[in-house]
Amino acid sequence: MKQDRDTTEHAITLARLMAEDPPGLNRILSLATGIADALGAIHQDGRFHGGLHPEIIAADPENWQVVLLENEEPLENAGHVGNDNLGYISPEQTGRMNRTVDYRTDFYSLGIVVYALLTGTPPFTAEDSAEMIHCHIAKRPNPPREMNAAIPEQISAIVMKLMAKNAEERYQSASGLMHDLTECAEQLGRKGAIEPFVLGRNDISGKLQIPPKLYGREKEIKRLFSIYAEVAEGRSRLCLVSGFAGIGKSAFVRAAKRPIITRKGFFVEGKFDQYHRNVPYSAWIQAFDSLSAHLMTLSDEVITSWRDEFKAALGENGKVITDVIPSMTLIMGEQPEVPELGGAEFQNRFYYVFRRFISVIARQEHPLVVFLDDLQWIDAASMQLLTLILQDPDLTHLLVIGAYRDNEVDANHRLKQGIDELTKGGVNEELFELTNLTVSSMGELLVDTLLGDVQEVQPLARLIRSKTGGNPFFTHQMLYSLGGEGIIRFDGKKQKWQWDPGALRGAEITANVVDLLSRRLEKLPLETRNVLKLAACIGFRFEPHTLVLLSGRSAEGLRQALELPLREGMVIATGKSCRFTHDRFHQAVYSLLEQNEKEQNHLRIGRILLENLTEAQQNQRIFEIVEHFNVSLPLIERKSVREHIARLNLRAGIEAK
Repeated sequence: MKQDRDTTEHAITLARLMAEDPPGLNRILSLATGIADALGAIHQDGRFHGGLHPEIIAADPENWQVVLLENEEPLENAGHVGNDNLGYISPEQTGRMNRTVDYRTDFYSLGIVVYALLTGTPPFTAEDSAEMIHCHIAKRPNPPREMNAAIPEQISAIVMKLMAKNAEERYQSASGLMHDLTECAEQLGRKGAIEPFVLGRNDISGKLQIPPKLYGREKEIKRLFSIYAEVAEGRSRLCLVSGFAGIGKSAFVRAAKRPIITRKGFFVEGKFDQYHRNVPYSAWIQAFDSLSAHLMTLSDEVITSWRDEFKAALGENGKVITDVIPSMTLIMGEQPEVPELGGAEFQNRFYYVFRRFISVIARQEHPLVVFLDDLQWIDAASMQLLTLILQDPDLTHLLVIGAYRDNEVDANHRLKQGIDELTKGGVNEELFELTNLTVSSMGELLVDTLLGDVQEVQPLARLIRSKTGGNPFFTHQMLYSLGGEGIIRFDGKKQKWQWDPGALRGAEITANVVDLLSRRLEKLPLETRNVLKLAACIGFRFEPHTLVLLSGRSAEGLRQALELPLREGMVIATGKSCRFTHDRFHQAVYSLLEQNEKEQNHLRIGRILLENLTEAQQNQRIFEIVEHFNVSLPLIERKSVREHIARLNLRAGIEAK
């Protein structure tokens, strides 16, 4: 957030203030209210700060007006955070929660800032970034009042509410927070003490926000946790989650992520892509890329320990792993060349080494959960690897969870045949068949979203379920669409959500979720739609750097173009890359392109990758490069260019073999 030089000339940062002249309670309340007011102005514009910490918050000593200094790199997650600021990020910013980062991340960071002002120290201290991330995700801080008995209970409670792990449990609006801070300041001024009062009485954001909570899945979640408990004790298990697109398979599995990380387990995930089905091991590579990124946040001493363990387990065969998962080179170091072997021997060595690799990670002190999403698009090599890993009796403390659309998997599908082979080999899978929301579950969702009571939302629950069939993703998109059209609206005077049942019944609502998404997309600015089309051609996941080259925009121009999709929950930032929040969004955006546009975009992407990657990087991404060129073949007439693409296909074929 930029400020004029005149505004900040005499201001001093909170970091300096805390070090030189720690403020008293009245001043802290004034500062907290000023910060909340500044954040409210940002949130009113549909943005969030994302990088709040004492070095970028300043106050003018003459009038104590708060100034938020410029934050060059708005934070999306820990991948963009320096270690000095890691103590102030929210759990969702760590990149480990798989939850969208929205404006409420600022309230968590503000809570830590106020905690430090009150107690003289932030709530968490850690020796390395991994431990700090674990604190944000799993550790409950000591309330400020326990650190200093002079801090009033109400102020301590406000800080703890700000620092709630789940965004929906924090304050939902800057105005609601300011109301409670002002109440504390007024009571303190009048009485010298603060009497208890209910927090958040005036805290309604007016923004349609569906809680990232699972509805109607309580029994299944409990069952999944019990299976993980068995794995933590030393077993290996396979869980399969089936259901239609949008039923909530991924959300169901990810509900286990935080409890697993809290118990020091590893949760890694990868997703097979409907438009890149021929890339071998794609989901496995994604999964262990995320693991290497996590391990890189550890101290040098711990990384060295991991390197030694991999060396002891793999011997001179480490390059077998780093050739398939190049990011593991960051942990394992450069590996010596391995002897060339024939087809069968090479394959046997690969499977043996990969199982040894897994055995280092999946241990009693840190069980391993591998989530493979969209198994209906699994490639043959990945299926074979999955089968061999699960048939290995020596692998323990391992839970593999696979999700798939059962309506796209018939008896002849390689997934079904692979599962049959596992069953014959004595591997029993646990199957979770997810179904649509009931009217009762739909009612719970609407109560939490619209802040109404059960009786009030029941007619609306029945109506929406009749339109969506109870499909959770379709339901969410319909609610956002109805909110965007003003059919469901927030009444500022009455401070409550309202809707017109007659207008709802008469609304032209499509029964096709892709059509609904397309209509939402059509309301985006033209520039934003064009950027999303290019992103969809790159894939379900895309790197902003590649998108900058492809679109011809500056990094700032791209950030502005993606701001609305990020805010609307169509796209999510994850580390150094972005991804669509659901296959259906990716599919809807891709469907906006004419065939000729697709071919032209894929040709440009292929060329950009070739021009901007080193030879080593090209080898690592050869399948991706070839896929783009192959889609664009109808455009290519020159014999020399087609021959070049043929040679690239040959390289990909050799690499796959």
